[in-house]
Amino acid sequence: MAIQMSTNENKNIRLTRLADGNTLQPMSESPSKRKHSSALYIRVTPEHEELIRQAAELTGTSVSDWIRDKLVRAARKDIAEASRYEAAGKAQE
Repeated sequence: MAIQMSTNENKNIRLTRLADGNTLQPMSESPSKRKHSSALYIRVTPEHEELIRQAAELTGTSVSDWIRDKLVRAARKDIAEASRYEAAGKAQE
């Protein structure tokens, strides 16, 4: 089953300081003014779709908002971790 991400607002924005001293900045426009211009399509099993729908419902958000929030958080975490490892490698040189 495919799930399409659509336009909805994010509730919280958190800044993340990277190991190299840079900070991941929030998007400059407010969520209500920002237009989503890209779409991601994923295929999931019916069981995974139901889990995702239940989690979104429990948090009071749409499926799109729930997926977008989780993916963006995971992406920022992975990027921050990669930056830390890269900075640690350069420090050892």
